[in-house]
Order: sequence, then structure tokens, then C-alpha cells
Amino acid sequence: AYLTQLADLHDPGEFEAEIVELAKNGARIALDPVLAAEKLRMLTEDNGGTVVLAADPARIPRATKNQAEIAGSRAAHRRDGAAVAKLLCWLDRQKPGTLDEIAVVTKL
Repeated sequence: AYLTQLADLHDPGEFEAEIVELAKNGARIALDPVLAAEKLRMLTEDNGGTVVLAADPARIPRATKNQAEIAGSRAAHRRDGAAVAKLLCWLDRQKPGTLDEIAVVTKL
């Protein structure tokens, strides 16, 4: 809903063709220099459009986490930490020189 206030939404499969069509009509196309693929700049400029470098207006709303996402991230970090601790404990109990990368990956 947020993006519909800022942009016309199209099928992802039509994206490149839309960029080319807009560029051929002399459009100014905003691209986020941090996120946008170089191919989009090339498609725009090669077809007569102008690239305007600007921050993606959806970057901040996407990056802002709600309470459920924060709780999920914390739980995932705890699970990952426990798994790393178990693996390190297991490694510590192994006889030196008996493990290779494959053995450790298999244990994971």
C-alpha cells in the first residue's frame, strides 16, 4: 500500500521493457545508487533516458523492523549461538588430526 502512493506498480517480468519504453520517451528515471543494478542505468541511458540518483523511498520502511520481527531475530540469534556452542564443544572433544572440513560439515 505504501508504494502505490509513490509509484505505478507493474509485473516484474515487464520491468526491463517498461524501463526501455520510458527511456525512449525521454523519461527521467530515479535509481538508488546503493541498491539499483548497473543494468538499469545502462538500459535507461542507452535508450535516451536520464538517470537521477536518489535514495529508494521504500528503503527505510523495509529496514524498520516491528516487534515480531525483532523478537524473531533475537530467537534466531539465540538458536544460532547455541548451535555454534554445541559445535565448538564437539570440536573440542575430538582427537587432534582426526577431522577435516567434510567431517565438520557432516556434523553440522
